[in-house]
Amino acid sequence: MKKIFRVFMMLIVFVSFLTMPLLCLAGENTTGHGVKTERKKEEVKEKEKETTQLKEVVVTATRTETPIEQISNSVTVITGEEIEKKGCATVYDALKGVPGLYMDQWGGPGNYSYARMRGGQDRHIKLLVNGMSVSDQGAQSTTHHFDLLNFLSTGDIERIEIVRGPESALYGSDAISGVINIITKKGKGEPESFVRSEVGSMDTSRISAGHNGATGGFSYNFTVSQDKTDGVLANSEFENKMASTRLGYRFNPDTELDLAIQYTDSHVNQACEYKTSTFKLYDDPRDYRDGQLLFQNIVFRQKLASFWEHRITLGYDKIKKQRDDPDDGVLDANDNYNDIWRSFDSTSTTKKAAWQNIFFLGQIDTITAGVDYEDVDAESDSLTASGRKIFNESVQTTSAYLQNQLLLLDEALSLTIGARIDDHSVFGDQTTYKMGVAYLLKQWGTKCKANYGTGFLAPSLFKLYDQVYGNPDLQPEESRSWDVGFEQQLFGEKVVLEVTYFDNNFKNLIVYDSATKSYFNSENAESHGIELGMRFNILDDLSASVVYTYTRGKENEKDLAYVPENSGNLDITYSPGPFEFGVGLYYVGDRLTSGQKEENRMDSYTLVNLSASYQVNRFINLFGRVENLFDKQYAPALPSWYAPGISGYAGVKVTF
Repeated sequence: MKKIFRVFMMLIVFVSFLTMPLLCLAGENTTGHGVKTERKKEEVKEKEKETTQLKEVVVTATRTETPIEQISNSVTVITGEEIEKKGCATVYDALKGVPGLYMDQWGGPGNYSYARMRGGQDRHIKLLVNGMSVSDQGAQSTTHHFDLLNFLSTGDIERIEIVRGPESALYGSDAISGVINIITKKGKGEPESFVRSEVGSMDTSRISAGHNGATGGFSYNFTVSQDKTDGVLANSEFENKMASTRLGYRFNPDTELDLAIQYTDSHVNQACEYKTSTFKLYDDPRDYRDGQLLFQNIVFRQKLASFWEHRITLGYDKIKKQRDDPDDGVLDANDNYNDIWRSFDSTSTTKKAAWQNIFFLGQIDTITAGVDYEDVDAESDSLTASGRKIFNESVQTTSAYLQNQLLLLDEALSLTIGARIDDHSVFGDQTTYKMGVAYLLKQWGTKCKANYGTGFLAPSLFKLYDQVYGNPDLQPEESRSWDVGFEQQLFGEKVVLEVTYFDNNFKNLIVYDSATKSYFNSENAESHGIELGMRFNILDDLSASVVYTYTRGKENEKDLAYVPENSGNLDITYSPGPFEFGVGLYYVGDRLTSGQKEENRMDSYTLVNLSASYQVNRFINLFGRVENLFDKQYAPALPSWYAPGISGYAGVKVTF
């Protein structure tokens, strides 16, 4: 803690030294000609601000609002409107098709989900909600956000920002392969309400409602939703309820307070037992898993001077998981396979505090400096035929970070360099850094970019302290990564091409030893590949996008598991008048699965999805979609864990 404090004080002194000349200049311009000059500067700034607002802006890549053209990272933004059009009920559904990100699911809706970005492990992705980290430290799993992508509803999402590449220099642990930031809706404009209802295959029903608006300095958004489906397998029902609110108050143009709260309650029947040797499924009528997720954070933003803005954030999240799998006797007489009974109850609570300072040194330099504090408590109680396991532990992390964004050559050249030190109460200090460069050839519509950075992952409390599997001597996983690429605009921005090559090296990976029944640091791994994307907007009412990802790598001297070498998707949208039609093609190549064995290699598959909507008037919108049009039988993750076949859905949204 003392070391972090000393580092942060050094950062503040450094920034103060840089800003002193600006303070002196500000003091000289207090009367007469100085006042007029300042007014002209303010007018210029306002015009520049209006121009900047027309550009696409992202927050996650730099922790500050930055035009995407000045960012060296590979970034994908998914809007709430796009999520709604595709009918995505969960965040897991919304993330399918993102370049460099492979998603799969062990069974139907609500069952175990998995994500790997650029060949990294599922646990190497940092999950944020409104910029604050969310993790389940008590889960019996390899990832800190186990199943959260599958349980998080989409009804209140404004946008999802996905940043690929190492981001530990800004966000600390977990951000090895990238960051997913879920940003909820904020109130704006005239008061407006909506009700949305949808029904479809597998006895699916979805209903959501909300109210949004702003008056004076007060803004508000309220959303509730409920999703229900029977799933793919017998007895595999899934239900997800969500309530969310985001409130804001602007005291004056320079001071704002923002509060966001979301609660989700989920229930799923996994409905199956399976043999790890054959992956054969057996229908289990009672294998229930429940989860309650509470996320909330409050942010106070204030502009202290023309060159200095600070933000104070307080966050709290609580994640509860329960699993109850009674013994239902013989599930298969031919194999003489008996049900395995178990119960599990875990709670992970995280309290967070952050202070971020942003210094604007003229128009060309932005310095971001801050401190983060996180206190995590986790407890679990697991009961099986082999005995009972209980643990209740906590860990604290204090961090300081510094980042400099520099614009040169008439804002054509963007340089970003940052570093962070994390003081973990178990294994001590961890230092990470990142450098990025982006260069715009404006006359050619070309952007060249490159990044190099390090990352780390702290072991979860379960891996450290579980009575059977835990190992308190575990050390952090570490990585070194780089990427290089370009973006090219053609035909006056009607076609945009983006190509990126990435290369990752991981060490000290934490693995599970079935012989000793414990975790330990052992493996090194590497991955590399190419991300390619093209967007077409040739006609006003016709647009299309193509995404392709090539990924190769090794872990434990074998090919990557759960990562297809080739994957991609094509989306076409045609919008004549009040109608909108969409066609989506989603391709996943063959890939290894459990044990990295060839006999467990999964076949490739291609899905075709259709969607349509009709805006009857300004109040009523009718919509429908067909998924897996050609009824492709496929298993995303494991043999016999089949996904839904052809399915159809239809609904109506009323806005008033």
